[in-house]
Amino acid sequence: LMWVNKVLRTLKAKSINTCSAAKSINTCSSAGSTGPSCRLVGTVVLVGCGIGYMSYKREKRAVDKALNDLTNEVAQLKETARSGNLVSSKKVTQAAQESKLPTERAQVTQKSQDTPENHLAACCDVELQKFMDTNGVPGMVVVVMKDGKIVWREAAGKSDIENNVPMTVDHVFRIASISKLLTATALCKLVEKGVLDWDQPARHYFPEYPEKEKGNPTVYQLAVHTSGLRHYLNNREKKIHEHYDTVAKGVEKFSHEELVHEPGSAYLYSSQGYALLSAVLESATNIKFDKLMIQEIFQPLKMHSTRVEDYHQIIPHRTRQYSRVSGVIRNCVYSDKSWTVAGEGYLSNMTDLAVFGNSFLTNELLSKSMIEKYMWSPQILPSGKRVNQGVGFRIEKDSAGNWWMGHGGDAVGGKSHLLISPKDKIVVVAASNLSSVDVKSFSLKIGQYWKGFEENDRKDE
Repeated sequence: LMWVNKVLRTLKAKSINTCSAAKSINTCSSAGSTGPSCRLVGTVVLVGCGIGYMSYKREKRAVDKALNDLTNEVAQLKETARSGNLVSSKKVTQAAQESKLPTERAQVTQKSQDTPENHLAACCDVELQKFMDTNGVPGMVVVVMKDGKIVWREAAGKSDIENNVPMTVDHVFRIASISKLLTATALCKLVEKGVLDWDQPARHYFPEYPEKEKGNPTVYQLAVHTSGLRHYLNNREKKIHEHYDTVAKGVEKFSHEELVHEPGSAYLYSSQGYALLSAVLESATNIKFDKLMIQEIFQPLKMHSTRVEDYHQIIPHRTRQYSRVSGVIRNCVYSDKSWTVAGEGYLSNMTDLAVFGNSFLTNELLSKSMIEKYMWSPQILPSGKRVNQGVGFRIEKDSAGNWWMGHGGDAVGGKSHLLISPKDKIVVVAASNLSSVDVKSFSLKIGQYWKGFEENDRKDE
């Protein structure tokens, strides 16, 4: 708004200066100086004054309109933030459409612009662009499902800055620790099938993992992060360059280390724990981990764009990854997650992840009792402390006090988040191709919009 006002002042000043010159010529004429040179200069300046004034008026009208639209939009957004209510104003819808966002709207929102769904989608468009502008995000994709249907799907910005490639809904991202949800779901399926007993020590299935002085963690403890295995020591350890051909070789990287605490006695988030978990699943089924995931998760849900990341392979629609160094966007450093595929090593697009999230609302892969009793229930430690962590899922609360089941992903060159509202049958998934941005808060905010949809829609009617 400050920039718009500055433009208006500059245009007005130019017009005044031009008209002042014309006024001096008129003064010259009235004084009797009517020679050819004076008449010629006067004509030129008068024409310039007219053109300048018309240009000023034309540009002023355009800028005034833009200023008015921006003012209305900001006012609507402030009111939304203050009250938490759905904004369904047609002005906001129009503002989002006229903002020329570099987006690809899903077919579900290409309907009549008078529908409440599209008014709400327009508000989410504005929120997305505001988040990207504020945080300098090159590109993002967001998908919202409600009652099993995609109600909003948006791709914005660039997948590849250097080659000016627009982001699309088909692009795949590093989903980082959302990979743990995929692994945990496969584990729960095998438990329900009776293939393994998660109360057994991990060594029961994978004896290559040595005994530990503080105790031998169970398969269940690996899944809920109470095993005692550590997480990364520092950011440098996250950026490992070595490639591991098997999950068993990845476990060798840390299997010699002693546990941080006695298994089951405390909570310590650990990607290493999920690396060991993948070796357990592979040994229990005698199926390679990546093949097992395809068999148990990806094929049943038709998640055709979800796969293990391989830096050297040509993967269709893979977005570039970026980081911010001293305020400047740069290509991120090379990082190989083959040693902890189960914890951080998958690529996916947001539509696949939305379908995956919705499967927990339809019990397509797992029973309702398994999901609610183990995946969506907090852990109670021996000390009595409650930990909002289930098998795979974290239990999260938004600013309005609503509970969500989900998990985030913090990758080298990306950030992602998946949220599920069991009560409202909503799934929100979002990913950026820039690390170190708060995609979780953005996802929770988008989820709050759709949580209030039915109530606000009735009020509008």
